[in-house]
Amino acid sequence: MLKRLQKSALIAVWVAVCLVLSVLLYTPAVTHAQTASNMNVVVEDAPSDLDPASSYDENSNIPMRGLYEGLVALKGDSLNEVVPVLAESWDAPDNTVFTFKLRQGVKFHDGTAFNADAAKFGLARTITAKLGTDAILGTFITNPDKMIQVVDPFTLKITFDRPQPLFLVALAASYGTGLVSPTAVKAHAADDNGQTWLQTHEAGTGPYTLGTNGAMDSSAPIVLKQFQDYWQGWNGSHFSQITIKVVPESALRRRALERGEADAATVLLPDDLTKLAKSGNFDTDPNPTLRVDYIVMGDYGPLKDPRARQAMAYAFDYAAYNRAELGNLGRQPNGPFPNTLLGADPTTFTYTTDLKQAKQLLDAAGVAPGTELTFLAPTGRGDNAGVILQQQIEQLGLKLNIEKLDFDKFSEIFSGDMSADRPNFFLQSWWPDYDSPLNYSYPLFYSKSAGSGGQNAGYYANPTVDKLIESSQTVKTLDEMTNMFKTVQQVVTKDDPAGIYMAQSPDRTVVSKAVKGNVFNALYLGTFDFYAVSR
Repeated sequence: MLKRLQKSALIAVWVAVCLVLSVLLYTPAVTHAQTASNMNVVVEDAPSDLDPASSYDENSNIPMRGLYEGLVALKGDSLNEVVPVLAESWDAPDNTVFTFKLRQGVKFHDGTAFNADAAKFGLARTITAKLGTDAILGTFITNPDKMIQVVDPFTLKITFDRPQPLFLVALAASYGTGLVSPTAVKAHAADDNGQTWLQTHEAGTGPYTLGTNGAMDSSAPIVLKQFQDYWQGWNGSHFSQITIKVVPESALRRRALERGEADAATVLLPDDLTKLAKSGNFDTDPNPTLRVDYIVMGDYGPLKDPRARQAMAYAFDYAAYNRAELGNLGRQPNGPFPNTLLGADPTTFTYTTDLKQAKQLLDAAGVAPGTELTFLAPTGRGDNAGVILQQQIEQLGLKLNIEKLDFDKFSEIFSGDMSADRPNFFLQSWWPDYDSPLNYSYPLFYSKSAGSGGQNAGYYANPTVDKLIESSQTVKTLDEMTNMFKTVQQVVTKDDPAGIYMAQSPDRTVVSKAVKGNVFNALYLGTFDFYAVSR
């Protein structure tokens, strides 16, 4: 047919083709992030666990916030003011008896109706499962069957033997408070109360459901889709789909934001964070976080003597870490507590880099030159911390082996049993589940939180700290509690250090200004209220 066209016609066709090709080649493709109905989030690591009873890592918490809900949540950026969610209202005149009026007309994603029985089931399951997040509410509710009472189908009463002024903010924690459908748990109970199934599936009341055939595949992006029967309803401003994609390199996450291929990103390196902030097209959180980067020190082997751990804390170069890892956006904390945490004591001993003092302490502790130590971190993290520690203690005549494992294998060892070859140092970043010195300390420094019992990877065991943590659970006022934790901070920092507290780090989450309604909260670090945001 072309052969029959006149030359002028051929030229016209060629011009038209060129115009079309120029549009295709030089006009940026419309990405999911650029459509009103989709939101794309790029993250560093894949979520690994969707069970509210055991999910305790920041990457899993991103989809969890869209899938599950609790009775209450924190208001905006507040650390201690709560608002209703599945509880419509509550009454607690003396903080001893909490009576919740529950919201009616709410459905779990499997169609089960939410009521007081379901609320009690979900709370009790998490507390009694003893899978990690139980300590959040379990420090308050020690006997769920006795202390949680179903008054009527939509009234729940929780009774304590003394005032619990922090209970409501604990209920607003983003970990361990999501309520799961009792029908789904019982249908997949097997021998583990539904835990295996719930790690890769979900049965919450949240605004979104798993859209990838109802199951999570850590090798593929997670897709969340609107739950059509969501109790708050939907309008055209809400995102119909959320896609959470793993992009391990920070620079590539930044480029995805700059190109409009992503609406939000987490755990960006300081250079990328600074570049995005300077562009004026993205929002970051300028407020201090509750997150502290630290190195866990093993209370065993060559570091068993507290003086050896004091030496490590004196040896570390805090300014170098802040410069290399955080682009000078962080600050050295006074001990393990961030300065904005309830009970943080600004007079807590603070280490300076002092290799001479470190050497004297090592000699006193009997740590011989040539001693080999091991530092373990997840792949892609901890490079600066490990190298700085390595360079510093080499000047003391010691050798540090830096080992990296993928996050799941790292976690297995971190929360694993004691062994002869257990690493001497672990990389850790920590922030509390709610604004409480007890909640911050219990998983890290309580001897019973070692191994699978919590986050005490160093098997730290100090009788004074244990006694104060236990006693703080029986006090009646916040003043009594915070006074106890002044001593805890001093012990775990100076007298018998549990870690090297490197820096209070900034929030590394970035959100495009095209996304409206996002609010940063230091206790919901790195997550998003997907129902509240829109384009």
